Amino acid sequence: MSDKKILERVAEVARLELTDKEAAAYARDLRDILKAFRGIDKVPTKNVKPTFQPVDVKDVMRPDTVEPSLSQKEALANAKQKEEGHFKGPKVV
Repeated sequence: MSDKKILERVAEVARLELTDKEAAAYARDLRDILKAFRGIDKVPTKNVKPTFQPVDVKDVMRPDTVEPSLSQKEALANAKQKEEGHFKGPKVV
C-alpha cells in the first residue's frame, strides 16, 4: 500500500480534511514513522518471552481496618453552609 493511500485512510478514519499542503507534510512524517517501525521489525525477538506488563503489578491494597475519625460536630465545624447535621450545597437541577 502506498504512503498516499495509507495517509488517505488514516485521514478518513480520523475524519480529517487535509489540504494538499498538509497532506504532503503529513505524508513525509508518516513515511518517517513507518521507516522507524520497519527498523523495529529487524530486532531479533525469536526467543524472547512476550511481556504484557513491563512492571510487575502487585496488590497495593492495605487491609481495611477501623480507625478513629472526626465526630459529626468536628467535621461540620468549619462548614459555612450546614443544615440538620449535614453539609449543605448548591441546588443542582
